[in-house]
Amino acid sequence: MAAGPRGWGLAALALLLALLLGLLLGGARRLRRRYAADGARASLRGRAAARADGVRLLLVTAHPDDEAMFFAPTVLGLGRAGARAAVLCCSAVLLCLLFSGNYYNQGEIRKKELEQSCFLLGIPASDVTVVDHRYLHSERKLPEGCRVLVLESVNLFRKYISMLDVPISCLLPRDALFILTEEETEQARRAMRCHRSQLLWFRHIYMLFSRYMVINSLRLL
Repeated sequence: MAAGPRGWGLAALALLLALLLGLLLGGARRLRRRYAADGARASLRGRAAARADGVRLLLVTAHPDDEAMFFAPTVLGLGRAGARAAVLCCSAVLLCLLFSGNYYNQGEIRKKELEQSCFLLGIPASDVTVVDHRYLHSERKLPEGCRVLVLESVNLFRKYISMLDVPISCLLPRDALFILTEEETEQARRAMRCHRSQLLWFRHIYMLFSRYMVINSLRLL
């Protein structure tokens, strides 16, 4: 039977959507390769940071797996540019979530997983510190010459479109931007898989679709 006008209209709409998705994917891949080819294409208040030899990065996280789940693009991007990273994890536990932290006395396990993950991200265990202290105090002062960058939060739609967020991230204002290659993204996922005690089903979905496994956009504090 011949398709009616409605059937042809739906087929044309599906074809148009497929073409648009293909164009978006192609553009995202080209931008991704461009940023990777030029090294750490990050800028601090408009100043290009093509190389970061000798620069020290201290990544401060709340608990193990944050370094891979949210900050792998920053760590790998700066490492690609010649910077040396260290990790300060404020706690090996997260008591407010049922499936995280030390709910099943996993504090020591999570510390080991953190070290394994950091090793895959290029950070030796000697540069990984876990501070298990209930109260942390700060004088709100930084050593001269230090800059603090905080990860930019995005809405739910952007969070789970993976590398399709590359064009959006490139267009929007930010103080620093790191985009991983396909090989580096797989490296970040391997680091995340080191946190075996936390790999429930939704973590696997996160690794496949979250833009934080591919992109980090940051702002100066």
